[in-house]
Amino acid sequence: MSNDLKNLFFVVLILIFCSLSLGFLYVKLIKPADNTSYQNNIQIEDSPVAVPEFKRAYSVHLPDNRILKLTYYDTHNILGIEKEGELDQAGGIISDDRWVLFDPSNIADKILDPQLVPVIQQYVEQIEKIDNEFRKSNPNEFIDKTGSTWRRIDK
Repeated sequence: MSNDLKNLFFVVLILIFCSLSLGFLYVKLIKPADNTSYQNNIQIEDSPVAVPEFKRAYSVHLPDNRILKLTYYDTHNILGIEKEGELDQAGGIISDDRWVLFDPSNIADKILDPQLVPVIQQYVEQIEKIDNEFRKSNPNEFIDKTGSTWRRIDK
């Protein structure tokens, strides 16, 4: 056996041992990936990733041609779940669209329209509940960037 092949074999064994010591191992499944669903007029998209961060993008259409987008993903570190907000609005001066990035925990820091903040807050709270339910369900499958589905196998 060549040294490169021995090294590769050794690395694979280490990865399997580390996965088993963490209590799970992901195995590749052969099935088509359907990663978009809807709940209460909110579109939910599970994003393909290279590692199982269970990234989900939520979007909902608001009045006046606006779209609210919230993205939640697990960082697998002390930060826990990351949350990103985006509000897309039609009718920008230079281009066709304008957008504002904001922290879903502090909507009024970036969204200045006092009538729009409560509408966004309502959807943020609703999406937060949906995402919390998803994370409490202990998700065990994810779709990688190639479209392959992987499933966690617990010890």
